Amino acid sequence: MQGALKRLIQIHRFLREFNKQSVHCETRTDLFELLCRLAVEQGGYRLAWVGIQHGDRIVPVAQFGDDQQRVPQLNCGPSDQQSDPVVRSILDNSFSVLNVSKDLILPEFWQNLISRLRLQAVAVVPIRFKQKIVGVFALCSSRQDDFSDLYSFSLSEFEEDISGALEKLDDFARRLDMELQLKQLHLAVESSATAVLVSDERGFIQYVNPHFSELTGYDTYEVLGISFTEFIPPDFDRAVVQDMRAQLAAGQQWHGESRIMTRQGESIWIYQQVSPITDNRNVVTHYVCTLVDHTELHEAHETIEKMAYYDELTGLPNRRLFNDRLQQEIHRASRDKLCFAVCFLDLDGFKNVNDTLGHEAGDQLLKTVSSRIRNQIRTKDTLARLGGDEFTLIITDVKTPQDCSRVTANIIRALQDPIQIDSREVVVTTSIGIAHYPTDGDNTIDLCRHADMAMYYAKSKGRNNFQFFTESLNQKAEVQLALETELHCALSQGAFQLRYQPQIDGMDGSLRALEAMLYWAGSEHYGLSQDELYLNLERAGMLADVFEWQLMQACQDSVSAMGTFGVQFRLAIRLPGLMLRNRDDFKQCLERCLLKSGADCSLLQFEVPETAFSNEFNNTVSILHDLRSKGASIVIDQFGMGGASLRFLSRFKVDLLKIDHGLVEEVITDKNDAAVTSAIIALAHQLNLKVLANGVETRMHYQYLERYWCDYLQGSYMAPAMTRSQLDDYLLQYRDQGIQVS
Repeated sequence: MQGALKRLIQIHRFLREFNKQSVHCETRTDLFELLCRLAVEQGGYRLAWVGIQHGDRIVPVAQFGDDQQRVPQLNCGPSDQQSDPVVRSILDNSFSVLNVSKDLILPEFWQNLISRLRLQAVAVVPIRFKQKIVGVFALCSSRQDDFSDLYSFSLSEFEEDISGALEKLDDFARRLDMELQLKQLHLAVESSATAVLVSDERGFIQYVNPHFSELTGYDTYEVLGISFTEFIPPDFDRAVVQDMRAQLAAGQQWHGESRIMTRQGESIWIYQQVSPITDNRNVVTHYVCTLVDHTELHEAHETIEKMAYYDELTGLPNRRLFNDRLQQEIHRASRDKLCFAVCFLDLDGFKNVNDTLGHEAGDQLLKTVSSRIRNQIRTKDTLARLGGDEFTLIITDVKTPQDCSRVTANIIRALQDPIQIDSREVVVTTSIGIAHYPTDGDNTIDLCRHADMAMYYAKSKGRNNFQFFTESLNQKAEVQLALETELHCALSQGAFQLRYQPQIDGMDGSLRALEAMLYWAGSEHYGLSQDELYLNLERAGMLADVFEWQLMQACQDSVSAMGTFGVQFRLAIRLPGLMLRNRDDFKQCLERCLLKSGADCSLLQFEVPETAFSNEFNNTVSILHDLRSKGASIVIDQFGMGGASLRFLSRFKVDLLKIDHGLVEEVITDKNDAAVTSAIIALAHQLNLKVLANGVETRMHYQYLERYWCDYLQGSYMAPAMTRSQLDDYLLQYRDQGIQVS
């Protein structure tokens, strides 16, 4: 009895020592090796080992004791010998005890081990982690009945203590991982080139990283406890601040451009993103905010806006901004049932001043004229300079024709006074044509055309007067009727054709795409540009049918050409605004064309006029997103001519910006268009966008665009628009030469 008591004390000493030392283990291997060593040194066992279950095998990972041979991998599957204590322990989900006897039949490993160490008893304890058996702990004893009922309770304690130690070790490991992640996160935020701040739920700053101090000039201690709104200047747009607060109050993220004051009192533009941080009850506890200096990009936007929409000489709106404001006024007048007038003004005798006194004198004259006209109109009216000595005027909220008469008469009188240029006095007069909305037109083209006609009529009446548009000045209705009749005949008789013009890589001369352009011989008779042809087709209700024919024919030609010549390219095709406004019809049209031609959507490059984003922006973007998801490429066409160019670039991913040919054609002769073109290329590259220049008609165009690293080029200098047969010859040469061919 005394021997049994001593044995119990020895076992308890082993367990106590294991629990004491296990807290210092950092890995499972450390824990298992400690367990095996203490079992032999403190528990008095001959051999102890730990194996981890891996499928149907037990892989030993720790061993200590008298046996010099390593424990091999053991089978533990249900089909193995049931007398194996390891198998029994795993199958029974409990410890198993083996008392050695002569008639006991065991696997070879156990027979050899028992013989070699003269064992009398073996116990195998399952190791559990998170309620699942992950391995076994084997104890080998030379004492007879060392795991009898008197000591068997210790096996349960072994099982509980080992599982508990594994749980603690796992908690410790996870805590270390979390501390490491927090440390790494802290280092990342501290080292970030982006300014970061964290505030409480009321917006009071609790943390800023070093880059915030670099951005604002404030030291950390100066901003802690201060509300972030104190950095926003009082003259900043309150609507932006209110939108930010509303988004955050709804638990949503906010991002956008804002403005803050630095410590030096300087106002800088930033791109800001604010995200709420919530607890496990989804209650906002903090806000994390990132700030990026946006000043240069913002100023670049403003510079491009100014160059793109304002005349450099007079500071007046230019043609692009005039068209944009005229379109806005049409929308407003249509909605509110109002009338307004469009006036075209042309200076009489300006060419003589330019030729006689020089261009500097002419520029001074134009500045004085624009100033005098502005003094005769209201701030809500729009005066614009189209170029040269041509001005336009939008007079809003017109009640009667006499309202326009008074304004134009005052302008004529104001310009009759002599203008001092250097030491000479110069007198110029003006001829003014007036068109009313809606009686003389309900769109920009009609209103401008009729006002222009009225202006030329005023010149024919002796100059220095104003004239209203009348129907007698124009045979437009008859011409329009004849035009629509011919367009219908052209569709039914197959008179429409396609012309293909390559779009060339500016770096290596390779072929990027072929633009399939609609061609009608009657366009030359009526003097129709591509834009006007599309506009008249839409007026005639034919645009959808013609577009489907154009897309179908272009897809079939492209598939055939690529198969014949082995040349890969994208098929560029203009996507009219009408198709974007009729989403379902367009979707069905596209599916029919792709199915019949065998083309894939990834072949297509849709060129969308910039003006298409002015109206129904969300619907347009949704359609284009769908096309991009199917592999189609999206190009913003006529970039620099619409009114939405800088608003949508940050909200919609495009593949290319296509600079309008009207800008490119004038880069050699017009410094304003040259400045706008180079600025657009620079901005696009800053936004990681590629640029396609349309209208490369001469070597001088090519050299100018090459100087500014324009990515892709299109125009007759690179390659003319071609018929299908001419295209075959071109592709054959291209395939054989491997580069651009003229």
